[in-house]
Amino acid sequence: MYRAIAKNVPFSQYKLRLYADVIRSKKVDHALRLLKSFRDQRSVVLYKVVFSAFSNAKNLLNINEGNADKKEMNFLDQLYINEIRVDQGVMRRYFAPSARGRAKLQKKRHCHIFVSLAPLSGGSDKKILLKNEVEVVREQ
Repeated sequence: MYRAIAKNVPFSQYKLRLYADVIRSKKVDHALRLLKSFRDQRSVVLYKVVFSAFSNAKNLLNINEGNADKKEMNFLDQLYINEIRVDQGVMRRYFAPSARGRAKLQKKRHCHIFVSLAPLSGGSDKKILLKNEVEVVREQ
């Protein structure tokens, strides 16, 4: 299992979870292409974390693009997003001026992103989701 963590990302966890739900249980290359196609700054943060987890997998396996054989490259092609979490981080509170001389409490939310990759095994319980497929989970 290969993972990457980003802490204190200056976006609300509620807004980032929408993108995390889109790429959950997808293959890494498909998820990266999806995140690249979104034209939003929030998707760039998720793209960087997923790509960091993919780079961690390559680094831990000592795979370079120049000297990788087919077996190693096939292993990297079989990686999928096993777990992705967007948790609440610190919340900065400050006062902003309001009408009639009052002060209104403002909250700037931050979040933590956790991405875990795993290789796709033959007897996997989860089916990898493609564009228009529905998730199927086998019961034991």
